[in-house]
Amino acid sequence: MARDIEPVDAGKSSVSGRLCNFPTGSPFLSPTHKIWLDEMVIPALHSSPNPWIDIFGYASRLGDYEFNKQLSYQRCEAVVRYVRAAVPNVPFPQEFGFGESKSDGAGVAENDGFWRAVELYVYANGKPPKRKLPPPEPRIVDEWFVTKFSGKSESAIVVLGYSAMMGQITFQRADGTKYSGAIGLFGLSAGLSLDIGKLPGMSTALKRFPALLKWLGGGGASEANELLKWVIKPGTLQYIINRTPGGMALYNLLLQILGGGSVSPSWAPSTAIGLVFPFHPPLSTLSFYGDCLCYGLSGTVAVGTAGTYILFFGYRGNMYSPSFSLDNFRGCAIISAAGSSLQIPGLSAAGTIYVGEIT
Repeated sequence: MARDIEPVDAGKSSVSGRLCNFPTGSPFLSPTHKIWLDEMVIPALHSSPNPWIDIFGYASRLGDYEFNKQLSYQRCEAVVRYVRAAVPNVPFPQEFGFGESKSDGAGVAENDGFWRAVELYVYANGKPPKRKLPPPEPRIVDEWFVTKFSGKSESAIVVLGYSAMMGQITFQRADGTKYSGAIGLFGLSAGLSLDIGKLPGMSTALKRFPALLKWLGGGGASEANELLKWVIKPGTLQYIINRTPGGMALYNLLLQILGGGSVSPSWAPSTAIGLVFPFHPPLSTLSFYGDCLCYGLSGTVAVGTAGTYILFFGYRGNMYSPSFSLDNFRGCAIISAAGSSLQIPGLSAAGTIYVGEIT
C-alpha cells in the first residue's frame, strides 16, 4: 500500500512528490496532501520570482477507461486550485491526465493507492519552458454494432403465450473491440398463426398425404398424444430412448413440435445485425452487462423465422422496482435477425415483451 506522499526523482525541480491514495473514483485532496502542499510547495513558490509547476494525474485500472482519463485530469485540477488559492499567478506549463494508461506496474494491485495519484514538479528558479503538449492519443470512434444475436429459443404462441431464449450476443465497436456475453430472455407474446394446411388449395395438393395435411392443418396434438402412449408402453422403443444419450431430449423435442410449438436449437443457422444507440456515452465493454428489456416483433414463414428487436441493455439499479426508468439503461440496440426453427410449417406473427439479463 502506497503512502499518501511518495518520493519521485526530482531531476532539475526544486520540490517534487507523488500525492497518492486519492479516494477511488474521487478527485478530492486528503488532509495529508494539503499539509504537504502547504509546507513544501507553497513556500518554494513564494521564494522565487518565476516559479512554475508541471503536474500529471493518474487513475487505477478499476472502472471505465474514459472515466478514468477524466478523473486523472480532475485530480490535477484539484491540486491546481489549491495551489493557486495561495499563489494565484503560478503557471502550470504541463498539466495532463494520463488516466489508467500508465497504471501497469508489475507487483502493484489494480486499485492500489499508488495509481490513484498526482505527480508534481516545482521549479523555483529560471524562466518557465514553453508549454509542451503531450502527443495526441488515437481517437476512438464510439460506434457499436450488434454482430451476433442467436441461441436456443422456444415458443408456444396461438393468441397469447410465451417465448424464451438463451444464447449469445456480441457487441462490436468500429475499431474491433468486442463484448460477447450470454443473454437470457423470457417474455409474454401475443400473436396470430395461420396453418399452411388450411390455405386455399392446399388440401387438394396434399390429398394423397392425409397425415401430412392433418399436421400442417394444426391437428398434430392428437398424434402427439398417440405417440406418447405408444412410446411409454414397455417395448423396444422405450428401451432405446431410455438407454441412448439424448434419447429423451430428442423425444421431448419431437413431442413439442408435434404439439404445435416452435423450437430453435443453438445449432440452427441464424444471422443478425444491429445498430447501437448509447444513452450515456461513451460506451465501454462494461456497459452491456446487467438486466435488459426487449421488445420483439417476429414472424414465421414455413420453418424460417425473422424479427426486429429493440434491446435496452445495461440497466443500473433494480429494474423491477417502482423507480424503474429507461434512462437507467446504458443504451439500446435495434437488431434485425433471421434464422430457422423446428416446427410444423406455418405462417405466424407475434409481438413479445422480454425481460432478461446479459452476463
